[in-house]
Amino acid sequence: MRRRRSRSSFFLETVAGRGGLAGAALRPLLAALEPLYAALARRRGRRFEMGRAEILRAAVPVVSVGNLTVGGTGKSPMVEWLARRACEAGLHPGILCRGYGRARGAERNDEATWLAEVLPEVPLVCAADRARGAQELVSRGARLVLLDDGFQHRRLARDFDLVLLDGSQPFGHEHLLPRGLLREPPEALRRAHALVLTRCDQVEPAALRALEARLAALAPELPRYRARHAPAGWIDAAGERGLEALPRGPVGLISALARPAAFERTVRDLGFEVLEHLSFPDHHLYAARDLAGWESAPRWLTTTKDWVKLRSLAPERLHALRIELRFEGPDPWAAIAACLAR
Repeated sequence: MRRRRSRSSFFLETVAGRGGLAGAALRPLLAALEPLYAALARRRGRRFEMGRAEILRAAVPVVSVGNLTVGGTGKSPMVEWLARRACEAGLHPGILCRGYGRARGAERNDEATWLAEVLPEVPLVCAADRARGAQELVSRGARLVLLDDGFQHRRLARDFDLVLLDGSQPFGHEHLLPRGLLREPPEALRRAHALVLTRCDQVEPAALRALEARLAALAPELPRYRARHAPAGWIDAAGERGLEALPRGPVGLISALARPAAFERTVRDLGFEVLEHLSFPDHHLYAARDLAGWESAPRWLTTTKDWVKLRSLAPERLHALRIELRFEGPDPWAAIAACLAR
């Protein structure tokens, strides 16, 4: 299989201990910068904990969905799941995103565009100033704010902190940025209200048990839930179709993700033969030149966040895999609802 290496995948390979000679040469520099990042992160955290940094409270409850590492844990499917549950409960939610990776002048980035399309009844705001964004959602009728990627954004008070960990790579190669993928040390999980382990179906049972044991020792009071990214269907120029509507066979993949390998594994598990994976940096803004070599595969698969950017460039032979978050056993909604009721 041919694979086009992107800048992001080179970084991921480097922090994972790969990347060839270039990665080996870069790792000492990244390791030297890690203590500086750690010191800045600790200093910022202390300012909030000691009351030296302002924390603003919205006029309505706030539920944050965040993670401990950089990207790729499944926050968008989690936000969609929460929004649907909140709508069913009559709570009138609104979604607040930072909007990272937006095209110049665009109102939304790829993930926010997808959420707005599948949840047209839910107001959505992208704002780097989350406090201002929460105010705008309230003015548009929201009675509950779902804060996307908010665990490290401590300026906006939240009533419930839900943190996601990718079961296949939970602690970012055990290093903080830029040597690893951790935004904060694992001990930061102690300020969360609940934890969701995602992609549990892609983790060996023994490794999952070891992770559960580590989390129990790290934060024994923290409720934990298990979830998987379940393929739910296909979207293409003709509309939405069932999962079995697409014949299995050779395909090419095109994606701009924090964890492209997880997408590739999901496609393989569905029974497809991957001929090529065109992998670009997360939130990449596609251009026609990115589709060079499109003839190398009879059919191309992508993700929904990539579909909203690619559909105007290559609608033919392009199909987006729709993913739903599904829990293995109990889900966190009861705990969230109880917190909101209080």
